Amino acid sequence: MNKKISTLFFGLFLLLASTTYAQKTNTIHVTSADNELYIIAVPESMTTSYQLLHVKTGWWKKVDVQLNITEGTFTEGYERSAINATQTNAIDIKDVKDLNLPKGKYAILMATIDWGVEGYSTVDVNGTVYSEKLKNVGEFNPMVRFKQGDEGKPIYITVE
Repeated sequence: MNKKISTLFFGLFLLLASTTYAQKTNTIHVTSADNELYIIAVPESMTTSYQLLHVKTGWWKKVDVQLNITEGTFTEGYERSAINATQTNAIDIKDVKDLNLPKGKYAILMATIDWGVEGYSTVDVNGTVYSEKLKNVGEFNPMVRFKQGDEGKPIYITVE
């Protein structure tokens, strides 16, 4: 066989092999959260759940957390508090965390918790942005809102 054709076939084989066996990464990118945000993954088997993220922040501090999810054994999610008990010295949160989930289909649930006045969250799941805004009436009126997706449709990811 001609050396050029042989090299071409070998290169094509490498390209196909890397494309076929490349691990798919799901991305969850949090760009705002006030005061708390939980993100939970529930497998299609509905036998357990995985806490992917829990952040506490507020006072209009910036949040920029990206979760890269691939197939593997789950160990722990991302957890971070950007404030202390006296609500002083709040800081911005910026981080990237690689997480593993067992292979399968998952529903993604998000809970935005506001301690009072106004709360919000913005989360991008594989390129689709979901936003939540809570407006309280009064000084002490904590609220929680659960987000499954827009118009009540669940948010799904598939881990392969």
